Amino acid sequence: MMVNEFQEILNLKWGPIKYEKISFGGSLKMTNHDFPYSISEDEFIFLKNLIIENNLKNGFECATGFGVSSVAIGLGMKETNGKLVTMDSYVEEYVNHPHSYENFTSNTYKDMDGYKSASYLIEHFRLKDTVFPEVGWSPIDINKSISNHITEKLDFVFLDSGHFPELLIKEIDTIFDLLSTNFIIAFHDTYPNFFDHNIVNYIENKLGAKIENGVQYPRGENLTILKKIK
Repeated sequence: MMVNEFQEILNLKWGPIKYEKISFGGSLKMTNHDFPYSISEDEFIFLKNLIIENNLKNGFECATGFGVSSVAIGLGMKETNGKLVTMDSYVEEYVNHPHSYENFTSNTYKDMDGYKSASYLIEHFRLKDTVFPEVGWSPIDINKSISNHITEKLDFVFLDSGHFPELLIKEIDTIFDLLSTNFIIAFHDTYPNFFDHNIVNYIENKLGAKIENGVQYPRGENLTILKKIK
């Protein structure tokens, strides 16, 4: 049986960190850490194929947690000769709580296991010329983090930081002027408690395209996309 890269991660170990599946949803976490969680295996495959099938080349991700989603997107970008900037504040690991972005402002943590794990996974999968990790707070550090590595307009964005309306609106407003004419944006954890019709209407009106289902629960944690490609 062929093992994909997501399954391969389960057998890897960086320093004191191994990876294990959580009890629901098929996501991974780092051992000895309750949070953050990664994307699921189905979401991993979906994101990698999404990049390749649409020939996307300039990407930004916020936030990776500990690198699994960066690997998925990066493997796709390696096929298209693209680049991905992945930015995280690592506050979720520091606070050990999934809603940390709502309770902290502009706090970044540079020596976290999540950053070290992401760097390890990037090296293991030979993505050092494709994926560029940054430590920053969204949205205030988005422009700087991207400009350190990419000067072209973005054709792919993956947003998975704080799951509350105020932050998501600020992120959309920040990346709006950075987008290419054709682009895809992916959103994670788009459950109705925050990703309601008001947010959907704002995003669709701002970006001029419709929200589409990507990988829905229980195959993943409601990964949703907006595709504006002619």
